[in-house]
Amino acid sequence: MSMIINPYVFGGAAPPSSGWAQLGNTLAVSQGISNVGCLNTTRVAVLGNTSDNLQAYSWDGTDYASEGTALSTAAVGNDGRVEQLGTDAVFASPDGITWQKYSHNGTAFSSVDSSISFSTDSVGAGSTGTRFMPYRRSGESGIATWDLAATNWTRTGNINATAPNNFQRQANAVLNTTNNAERQVTWSNSDFTIRVFDFDGTDWVQTTGASTTHLLTSENRGFLVRLSNTEFAFFGQTTNLIRYFSMSGDVITAGSTLAIAGANQASICALNGYDISMYDGTAGLRTYRYTP
Repeated sequence: MSMIINPYVFGGAAPPSSGWAQLGNTLAVSQGISNVGCLNTTRVAVLGNTSDNLQAYSWDGTDYASEGTALSTAAVGNDGRVEQLGTDAVFASPDGITWQKYSHNGTAFSSVDSSISFSTDSVGAGSTGTRFMPYRRSGESGIATWDLAATNWTRTGNINATAPNNFQRQANAVLNTTNNAERQVTWSNSDFTIRVFDFDGTDWVQTTGASTTHLLTSENRGFLVRLSNTEFAFFGQTTNLIRYFSMSGDVITAGSTLAIAGANQASICALNGYDISMYDGTAGLRTYRYTP
């Protein structure tokens, strides 16, 4: 498989001492409109709608490489998603409706436990290997919590249906992963606003007050990933910008951005700390690092 050397520099100079910069090289991967999910700090999974399969790739800090055999899936549509769910496992959905947990042993994927099926498509964020938080746009619209008991998934607590649900695309990410004290950030293209919700074990409640939401410019599709309990990143497919955000209490503060020239239907996942993996339908797999 060919490699594309694609370092990021500012005006031909060395990478910046702070802000976003590409780390290492780009691996050419042609999977069409696809999604990337991080399995751990050195391995990602790409759910491709060209091949209709789930493929793992290793990351050594400089280069990506295909790892093991691919797992054939149902036809992957534009609503296909893959999300990290614990260590060495992802929750994948070719259509955004039926979600299945897959573990990876370094060689191959295998399905684990029962699946979850919704009546309409959703995105989701994994808190631990046994907790998943979907954000749906119709049917049981809003955000909810699902827990794994033995091998079956059941909903815990109530659905917050006040979260914007009149949209075509949405995103969410869990920040605090303490059991029954989770915090998540959400975004949808109904009003292009990032919001914050807290879970108390029963209900998801939106934070309120000055600067507890953040309005973005129009984006067709977006992705949110956790960097820490108080930091997150957003990538928008219209502006092709990676954006950094931090939180102090309930207040959201926007930080630096980086424009990804020519990105095509790109998606991101959190590798480790300030490192995020990006799958770009034109270029392939690459890593970006945020330096505070």
